[in-house]
Amino acid sequence: MIDRIVATVDNLPRSHVAEQVRPVGRLPSEFQAGETAIDPANYERYLPLIDMFTLADPDVVTDLYRRYYPLLQKSYEDLGYPNAYFNDRVVQVIDHLLSTPEPAEPPKLVRPHVLYEYEDAEFAALSSGQKLLLRMGPENAGRVKRALAELRARIT
Repeated sequence: MIDRIVATVDNLPRSHVAEQVRPVGRLPSEFQAGETAIDPANYERYLPLIDMFTLADPDVVTDLYRRYYPLLQKSYEDLGYPNAYFNDRVVQVIDHLLSTPEPAEPPKLVRPHVLYEYEDAEFAALSSGQKLLLRMGPENAGRVKRALAELRARIT
């Protein structure tokens, strides 16, 4: 689990997070899109994970992070970063996620192949973590961003 958490955190600012390294599996329902945008019903499928993250006691989360930090750091070193600190990477990733754009309208989608893509090049170029925040909807993304900002304040 530690290795999966570390690999996922490290990959969130990249273009892809491999499903086999994610600490949680697939969501129980499929992605839903309307004709040209994400269907707002899609936002609900993220609620169990968002609630788990945003409703957790921040003191408990911080204590767990500090207690398991030596294991997280070791896993980060084993991932190929022997001269770097995992906490620094966590802060970089949080900052990256907090910079996710907040579009006034749901971004337009196209489906050139099997998977949907963002029509706008700005959104298409976002990282996997930022695209995830867009997919979960503005209200959910706001909840996640607030929790991330609080976590950042506690670990820096």
